Amino acid sequence: MRQANRLPPETYDVQRLNDSLDADLQALRGVFDLVHPIRPADDKKLLRLRELLASQPAGTKVLVFTAFRDTVRYLYRWIAQDREFAAMLGDRRIQVIHGDTDVDTRVNIVRAFAPKSNERPEWVGTEKEIDILLSTDVLSEGQNLQDCALLINYDLHWNPTRMIQRAGRIDRIGTEFDTLLIHNFFPDEGLERLLGLVQSLQNKIRQIDDVVGLDASVLGEAINPKVFNTIKRIEKEDDTVIDEEEAEADLASDEGLIRHLAEFIKASGTQVLSDLPDGIHSGKHVRGHRGVFLYYQRRGESPAGTDHYWRYYDTATGEIEDNRLAIADLIRCKLDEPRLVDPDLKSQIHSIMEMVEDGIVDSVQHQETIQAAPKELSSEQSAVVVALQQALGRPGIDRARVLNLVTALSQPMLSAPVKEARQAMLALQRGGDVDTFLSVCESIAEKYAPKLPIATPGMDQNPSSVLKKEDLRLICFEFLS
Repeated sequence: MRQANRLPPETYDVQRLNDSLDADLQALRGVFDLVHPIRPADDKKLLRLRELLASQPAGTKVLVFTAFRDTVRYLYRWIAQDREFAAMLGDRRIQVIHGDTDVDTRVNIVRAFAPKSNERPEWVGTEKEIDILLSTDVLSEGQNLQDCALLINYDLHWNPTRMIQRAGRIDRIGTEFDTLLIHNFFPDEGLERLLGLVQSLQNKIRQIDDVVGLDASVLGEAINPKVFNTIKRIEKEDDTVIDEEEAEADLASDEGLIRHLAEFIKASGTQVLSDLPDGIHSGKHVRGHRGVFLYYQRRGESPAGTDHYWRYYDTATGEIEDNRLAIADLIRCKLDEPRLVDPDLKSQIHSIMEMVEDGIVDSVQHQETIQAAPKELSSEQSAVVVALQQALGRPGIDRARVLNLVTALSQPMLSAPVKEARQAMLALQRGGDVDTFLSVCESIAEKYAPKLPIATPGMDQNPSSVLKKEDLRLICFEFLS
């Protein structure tokens, strides 16, 4: 084992370090002494949650989110296991999910809480159905819980995408409810003045709304609707839109895929998978779709470990889809589903493979080039970029113009042009004209902003790490027709 290099103790101010640790321990003991005497009967936040739950009419489903495992266990103890309060709730069934909940149990709980949305309608009205679900953010991605119309955020996650994900569990196409309610527990005013949590979240959510748009309020903020090309699909009740948008915004996870794989392994074992040869293929009928799904891995040792590439080639449009969530919906099938291979598609498979492999190599090389480019900005340049992002929220602004400037000035530059941009930013903050600020930034971007190089096997990269077509190993493919 390699020995770690050790620095001599005199490198550090050991006494000062010890004093700081003692001070931190003392502060933590003080916090513990303050909160330890608090009992559930004195916990106003818990009491308010219990009041909310008890006020809901019988049959109302409630989803409660909290960030921490210990918190959700605490809530379960004093909601589901408190006999007196459980009696007040009547015969409502309560369950809890957190990181320690195994996959099979989690799947069954989700189905019991939202049986209509998870293909278990026969569970509705039976003892299997769950009325109140307490969960950490382990449940905030990739789940259909639109049987529920009331979501309670017992705490506010510091990451705004988590807050959007939570809302997205019930705010999905297919809900039967005209109105969905989200109840947020906000910090009290004193704590908020110290932490600034709500203000920080609102700022970040506003930035997300400025760039990609929101279709519903997360923390009660005003919504600025955006015109997406998906609006027409929503109007036609295309229920795949939400899943696609989540995946595009990095709001989807592999949890659903892992769950299906675990179910298959449990039923069939692992040997059947390990015995499959490379390049195996099949086919199925999918209404409204015609194309080929291909799954590749990268041969040998890649910089990031095993790389997986899912692609779907659409013969109608000639486009190559790489959204794994959308592809998973296309290729999912039952064990007894008939195998159907379109002979015309089969005759085109080699040319389709060529196009898909070229597309994978181009996209990976482009991404590796971007990652290889320097990203560290000075504090002054970062402030200019933030000012540009804030300008997106101004009325009448040319968004495309500003977004181009954000992209251009997000690459490190020399200090002279950065100072020039900062002076224009300070003038804007003193009440100057936003168009003047943007014009200065455009001039700087044209003269000084570095252009990203084209990925080549020689430039700032190890040639052996650049993906080539011969590195791609075809695992399997499927004809869809």
